[in-house]
This record gives sequence, C-alpha cells and structure tokens, in this order.
Amino acid sequence: MPGSHFTPSEIVVRLDLLISSAPAEVPPDLPLSPISGQPEWYAFEHRVWSEGEGLRVVLARSAHLKKDPLVLDGIVRVLECRGLRRGRQAFALLLAHRAAQAVVSRLLPLLSDPDIGSHVVSALVKMRAPALRRRLEPFAESPHAWVRRLVRSYLARPEA
Repeated sequence: MPGSHFTPSEIVVRLDLLISSAPAEVPPDLPLSPISGQPEWYAFEHRVWSEGEGLRVVLARSAHLKKDPLVLDGIVRVLECRGLRRGRQAFALLLAHRAAQAVVSRLLPLLSDPDIGSHVVSALVKMRAPALRRRLEPFAESPHAWVRRLVRSYLARPEA
C-alpha cells in the first residue's frame, strides 16, 4: 500500500480485492522448507502478507484509521478468508491494540485456524481483551515459545 493518505473506503476496496483474489479452496501445504522445517509459502501468501505490512504502515501514520469500524471489519474479513492462508498473519497483528476489542467475538473462531491461530492469540493478548482465560489457557502450552510467553503473561493478569 504505497502512500499514506487513504480513506476507510479506499482501504476496504483494497481489502475486498485481496479477498476476491483468494483461491476458492484452501490450497494444500507445500513441501517443508529444509531451513525452517515448516511448509513453504505460496507466492500469493507473500503478496498478502506484504499488503498487510503496507496497511500497518498506513495505520501507523493515520492512527484514526485503526479505530475505524469499516477498516476493522475489512481486516477481520481478510482473516476469515482461509484461502489466503498464512499471508493473513500480518493482518491479525493489525488488531493488536485496544481499539480493536470491538471485534474480539469475531476473532475467537479463528483461534483454531492452523495458519493464523497463534497470531490471533498475540492480537488478543496485546489488545488486552478481557475475560479470555478459558479460551487462551491451551496456548500456554503452545509449541511456539513466543506464544507461550505471551499467553502466560496474559494469564498472570487479574483481568484475564
């Protein structure tokens, strides 16, 4: 997303285009990378992730946009589009702020998504979403150290 002056409607149009470019079926995993041991990414996943990072820059420059209901809805709709696979990870992190608490109920079903579940956990913890102890406790035993640390920190809070 080059440039930094977008209206909520312009952002939603870009997000809709991204969603419409998703494969109709969730593509299978590619072979494992010999370096990371994780499945390789499709080219479209890299493109989606890059769009999410571009939007992160836009939102950082125009903080009022990250609170906008249209923008929040568009980001969640990208997250709900499973065909975009792991490219959605960057979009989950766009919701890691208190103003995104309005979409918590829409994020909870995504906790079980193998491509973005950990990133949704991160967003929920960082937005300080209240009363999610029961939903997040299983992630305290995640195979990913960064997720375990985040969740254990969240669970130590009295409001969890």
